[in-house]
Amino acid sequence: MNSMSNLSFIFGKKATVKAVEEHDFPAYLKKIGAYDDVVSGRQFCMSCGTRITIDNLQAVLPGQSGNVRFICENPSCLKNN
Repeated sequence: MNSMSNLSFIFGKKATVKAVEEHDFPAYLKKIGAYDDVVSGRQFCMSCGTRITIDNLQAVLPGQSGNVRFICENPSCLKNN
């Protein structure tokens, strides 16, 4: 079973997942206009409310109205989203 099949099984639908390597995170955050908010502590985990940092950021999800949402490294936050 390939990884996309696993995602389909887990989430009940097929989805394309984009991955960014850890060392590319700052450049990616700059590209989407979120870098300054993350490094200044103005972003929070959408699940638990933990302040997002470069070190604890695990996922960036598209939000409504073109904004982005962040998920921290807490396993339960990753599981719930």
